[in-house]
Amino acid sequence: MTLDLRIHTSQPAPLSPPAALTAPVAEDQPDITEAVRIDRSNYHLRNGYQPDFPGNGLRLPLPQIVGRRFGRPLTLRDGTTELKYWNYSVVMNQDRALAFFSAANIRPRQRIPGSDSTEFIRDLRVDQISPLAQLDHPFYLGGIPGRPLDRTGNPFDRGHLTRREDLQWGATPAEAKRNADDSFHFTNCVPQHHLFNQNATGYGLWNRLETMAVNELTDAEALCIVNGPVFNAPASRIDRHDPAKPQIVKLQLTGRRRQDSRYKGIQIPAMYFKLIAWQRDGALQARAFVVTQELLLEPLRLQTAAEAATLTPQEIALYEVSIPALEKLTDLRFGFPAPRRVPRNSDARRTAESSSAAARLAQPRRIRTVEDLQSHD
Repeated sequence: MTLDLRIHTSQPAPLSPPAALTAPVAEDQPDITEAVRIDRSNYHLRNGYQPDFPGNGLRLPLPQIVGRRFGRPLTLRDGTTELKYWNYSVVMNQDRALAFFSAANIRPRQRIPGSDSTEFIRDLRVDQISPLAQLDHPFYLGGIPGRPLDRTGNPFDRGHLTRREDLQWGATPAEAKRNADDSFHFTNCVPQHHLFNQNATGYGLWNRLETMAVNELTDAEALCIVNGPVFNAPASRIDRHDPAKPQIVKLQLTGRRRQDSRYKGIQIPAMYFKLIAWQRDGALQARAFVVTQELLLEPLRLQTAAEAATLTPQEIALYEVSIPALEKLTDLRFGFPAPRRVPRNSDARRTAESSSAAARLAQPRRIRTVEDLQSHD
C-alpha cells in the first residue's frame, strides 16, 4: 500500500542563534497516515549529533574533512559547517551539492513506528549561502505517469543517508515522529540507483545493510551511525567474461581514482560508506562498510521493473573495510585512536584488541549474508 503523504512546512522565519537544545513536543499520538511536518522556523533548537552518545565517557566526534580534493565544505553564516537536525547532523560538499556525511545518534529499543513519505524539502540555511549547494526535486523528476515501477525516465531514488527509521525514536510517539520527519531534508538525500536503494531479494543491498546494522550487528542501546558518499572512488576489479553479466570481483580501495559518472549534468557517487559505532565493556566498538553501485552506473542503464528481476547480487557488492582504509578512501578522519601495542599478557590487551577490531581488517571482506556480518563481532 502506498500512502500519499505531503510535507507541510511553516512559513520560513529568520534564523535565530542557538537558544536551547530541546524544543517542546506536542503530546498527541500521531496516526500512521498523519502528514509529515517539518518546522523550518526553529532550526536553532535542533540538538544535532552528540559525540558522547555511546556513553561511559566515550566519544565519537564528527568526522573531520582532510583536504579539498573532493570539494569544499559549505560554511554557514555562523562560521560553522555543521547543519544540526533532531539527533543527526550533516556537513555539505558545496561543490557537489551533496553531503560529505550524515552522522546520527539512534536508540533502536526506543523506536516507535509511524508515518512515511517520499517528499523532501530544502534547508533554508543552505539556501542563505548558496541555492546551488543542495540537489533537489528537478534532478529526480522522470518516470512514466501511472507506472511507478518503470524507471526508464530516471533511475535514481531520493536515497536517505540517515534513515527515517533510525531517527524514529523518542520518549513519546510525537517526539519520535518529529525526529523521523526531520530526515526529509535534501541535505540528507543522495541519488541512489533504485535497484541499489530499494529493499528486495537479490538487490537493494544498501537498504538491507541498514536493516542488518541495527537488527543483527549489536544489541547496544545507543548507536552512532555515519553515512556518506565516496567521491570519485577507485574502480573495482570487474570480471567481464560474460558481457551480459559483468561481476565485481574485488573492491579496490587504493587504485587510481576516476571521475564519477554524470546524469543530468550531476556527478553520481558510485560508492557509499556506513560506519557503525557503539560501546561495549567500556570500549568503543566500530564496524565500517562500503557498498558499490558502479556496475549500475557504468552505462547508466535505465532498467525497467522487468529487468530488475534479472539483476544478480554480484552487480551490487557490499564489503567490510578497516577504518584506516575508509579514511583514505573518503578523506575523512573519524576520531578513533590508533591501535595500541600492548604486552601479550597485559590486562589491557583484551580491551585494546576489542576496540581496534575494525582497524585490524587487512583486506576488504565481502559480506553476502547476515552470518557474514555477525561472524566478525
